[in-house]
Amino acid sequence: MSEKLKALSLTQPWASLIAMEEKRYETRSWGNYYRGPLAIHAAKNLAPVGGPSGLGDLLTTNPFFKVIGQHVLHSGEQLPLGAIVAVCDLVAITCMTAHPYPGDLPGSAVHELSFGDFSGGRYAWRLQNVRVLSKPVPARGRQGLWDVESPLLCLNCGTITLSESWGYFQRNDPDGEDYDERHGDWRPSLPGEGDPMARCPSCSWEHEDTDGNPGIMDEYGPLALLALDEERVKLEPEYRDQWADAVAVAT
Repeated sequence: MSEKLKALSLTQPWASLIAMEEKRYETRSWGNYYRGPLAIHAAKNLAPVGGPSGLGDLLTTNPFFKVIGQHVLHSGEQLPLGAIVAVCDLVAITCMTAHPYPGDLPGSAVHELSFGDFSGGRYAWRLQNVRVLSKPVPARGRQGLWDVESPLLCLNCGTITLSESWGYFQRNDPDGEDYDERHGDWRPSLPGEGDPMARCPSCSWEHEDTDGNPGIMDEYGPLALLALDEERVKLEPEYRDQWADAVAVAT
């Protein structure tokens, strides 16, 4: 079993600022010993910024307006909520008590000090090698560092969703019978018996669920957000963006 990908939830617009590489340090009141790939999750809850209206007001103030607000307001696009928007590498964590000059942190973005709280005693997490997902992957956020469930690509509609949102069940034989391996004969199906199946939450298409993977293999290391079984899937145009995400994350 491959190691789970770690994730960190941030309130918008800070998650999107990381995806845009306009925020290269995430500041927290706590540090940790983890270093490696980190999924950036845009939290669904906007209460820390005063709800949707508070987010809108924040985006009209500089430097938020200059960096991201004008694009959102002019394009009419909404910032992703409740979804993984990018994967980066957590390479270092610096305690600001030991490094009291935040302006001297290596690799800082132009408006870095405005996009974080670099007060003494807090920790600055340095993020590098940002890979933006072509389509945000819906996920339920959690506090602290958390493990990303296996992302699955539906072979019918092409959407990527985490395994936690799929429906799992068993399909009985259409004739109402199952083969009894213990006695070598056929017998009536019992409730809950039959082929393991998984239902896509987006289109309700039912996939055969083999070894916990409904047509999708995710045992390609901790960086793989998804990996397709190439013997079963042709890379049609609608799948190419998803496949590009998998390659970008896994390399």
